Amino acid sequence: MKKIGDIKDAISNTATLIIKYHAGSQPGTLRRITPLSIDKDRIMARCHATGRTKVFILEKIKLCQSEQDGSEWTDEPRKPNFESLNDVHHAYRDTLEAMGWCVRFEEGDEHAYLSLHRRFKNGKMIKSPDASLSFQRYRDDEYFDGEDFVKPEVPTLRKYPYTIRGKHAATKSFGKLDRAVEKFMESAQALKQSA
Repeated sequence: MKKIGDIKDAISNTATLIIKYHAGSQPGTLRRITPLSIDKDRIMARCHATGRTKVFILEKIKLCQSEQDGSEWTDEPRKPNFESLNDVHHAYRDTLEAMGWCVRFEEGDEHAYLSLHRRFKNGKMIKSPDASLSFQRYRDDEYFDGEDFVKPEVPTLRKYPYTIRGKHAATKSFGKLDRAVEKFMESAQALKQSA
């Protein structure tokens, strides 16, 4: 297959490729990448727009001859604008699964939870997550009034509603979702490489 040959050549020569990627946070946009390795149907490459190493699924890549193959190309880094953890789940689920993670997502009225799990050798998901990104709108401000635990009548909004937890890593909270997602994806990559 010519596409695989071109990618292997780019790896050997540390060359940059222009691709149209039909997945991820910006499906269908042109990207400039430097492939680092290829394993079956996955390509590990440095994305020039974000400056980060990402996993691309081979069948979702179209190699382009030039930047003029698409009008959406920009050399400026484009950050996705996430409104909720549900958006993050939809944008990165394929990428996370391509890394080998089992991805779990739960959502309620005032909370959401995205977690990454390894699998046992038999393929079943390990129940405890290796990493998670959660959203909780209100603080748990129960207090003891001398007789019972009481919740305040007016709940208090959390200043930092997004929290990242990971194995062998400090728990971190963020006020902005985009920053939390960036750190969560870095953590997912680092944990997978160390596994």
